[in-house]
Amino acid sequence: MDLSPLLSGAGGAQWEQRPFFLDLDLLRHDGKLHRAEGVIRGHWKYILVHEPEPKALLFNLASDPEERKNRNAAEPEIARTMRGLLHEKRAEDAAGVHLLLASDRRSPEPTTVRARLHVEGGRLRDLVGIELEDEDVYSVDPITEVIELAFVLRETSRHSTIRQRKQQDLDGLIVRLEPPTARLVIDSIEGMVGILFARGEKLAGQTWPLTLAADATDWPAPPPDQQSGRRAAGTYLWVHAAPELIEIPKDLGQRMRELGYAGDD
Repeated sequence: MDLSPLLSGAGGAQWEQRPFFLDLDLLRHDGKLHRAEGVIRGHWKYILVHEPEPKALLFNLASDPEERKNRNAAEPEIARTMRGLLHEKRAEDAAGVHLLLASDRRSPEPTTVRARLHVEGGRLRDLVGIELEDEDVYSVDPITEVIELAFVLRETSRHSTIRQRKQQDLDGLIVRLEPPTARLVIDSIEGMVGILFARGEKLAGQTWPLTLAADATDWPAPPPDQQSGRRAAGTYLWVHAAPELIEIPKDLGQRMRELGYAGDD
């Protein structure tokens, strides 16, 4: 089907204002980790670089298609609006209960981790696999909504100009529930030798079942090591509460549409 008519006339104007989001996560040959995220809306492109050096970039693709002039300082209002779109998308994508398994570089063989989870006080709305390979599988029972997974943690070799490095395998699953008061119960996790990370602390031992509320605010996401970008080997659990929707006054919404900062939907 030819979709080009959607990009012309009135339909094209609508599509032009829809944001398109970008992600970069790359370990280069020099061993440096490059991470960035961005958004394109209309003729503006905003890039937020996290690694190796934090910085913000804003380009006018109409007048500067080769992206040579950073307009971030010259156009603070546009930069703020684009950054808001990016943060809103990030919060929406991250909402849910997170299970992340981090491989151990000292392990000579791949490690298979199996887990069983179920929902209490609500229903399963969505499952999102994060950085999974073909050998990483999960399933949901359509009646009981019991989630079972088997993730294989297998580190891969990356060559740099300095030495051979191992790329950590991070396998994750985001579980989204409804209503917000629903709870995810971790019945068991087998095969992972390590520490359960939660509430920003290292908890000795692994006690199952473990219950996490979908709207919890006391289970923050633990950060990786700032220098290596690696996480300590083990099982991570945390919660990103769903972002609250803010109702914009009608007159303000109309003004934002006139300035090109908001669509009609």
